[in-house]
Amino acid sequence: MPTLKTDRIVLVLDTDPPAHRNKVEEVVRMMEIELGTGWILRQLCKVCLFISQHRIVGCLVAEPIKRSIQSGVFFFCWTF
Repeated sequence: MPTLKTDRIVLVLDTDPPAHRNKVEEVVRMMEIELGTGWILRQLCKVCLFISQHRIVGCLVAEPIKRSIQSGVFFFCWTF
């Protein structure tokens, strides 16, 4: 029996259709219930949605930074 791989990661951009951006806003509203409001999604953020079996099961919000501060032994600096 063949299996269909239905897991994927989708990057949602400002240029995407309004339905995609509205779905991101809906997911962020749900995240804000658990994590607090007003700080998750900002103007320059990029959003990746992890979709499995036609459902959103994960969300990554990445914000560009200009500098990082070292804390302890490890530090991470992500740039776009």
